[in-house]
Amino acid sequence: MPKRRIFIAVNLPADVRSGLKKAREKWRDLPVRWTKTDNLHITLVFIGYATDEEVLEIAKIAREIAQKLPPFSVSLSRIELGPHEGPPKMIWAEAEPSEELAELKRELEDAFFHSQKSGYLRKESREFRPHITLGRILQREWREAGAQNQFAGEKINLTFYVSSVELKESKIKRGGPEYAVLESVELGKVVENEE
Repeated sequence: MPKRRIFIAVNLPADVRSGLKKAREKWRDLPVRWTKTDNLHITLVFIGYATDEEVLEIAKIAREIAQKLPPFSVSLSRIELGPHEGPPKMIWAEAEPSEELAELKRELEDAFFHSQKSGYLRKESREFRPHITLGRILQREWREAGAQNQFAGEKINLTFYVSSVELKESKIKRGGPEYAVLESVELGKVVENEE
């Protein structure tokens, strides 16, 4: 049975994607594989490979959790190198700590982990650091160009309203990953039982 590469994410409104695209322009010559603007998002839970049956269970759980939590705002405050441990692998936009975002991630992750049918077998062990990957560093070229000395982080001020989470599929292609929204689930909206 074929499996699909699945994750739960917060999509960004067009004005925030545009603001991030504009902010990263000053570094376009650095050795970085930039994320397509339409692909910018905050990953909440990376599921991994899942069967169609598991995807149905993941969607059901996401709907159940989302209806219990109200919409909220997220503020992006800084563009910097990440992760903070070890050599940098990415340039990302980091969000201000958000209890609502952390709770949403925690609730989803716990529910997926405790479900017998979701296929989600291990929780993330790293501290949740909400961010948007703007680009992945091309390691050898980055070192050879001394690019770390050319990159200085930048403060930004972009705030947006989170009213839904998306169940997404990632397809790895030659030109970079392509993401498809399988289901968008509104926060705070009670949905009828579909069984």
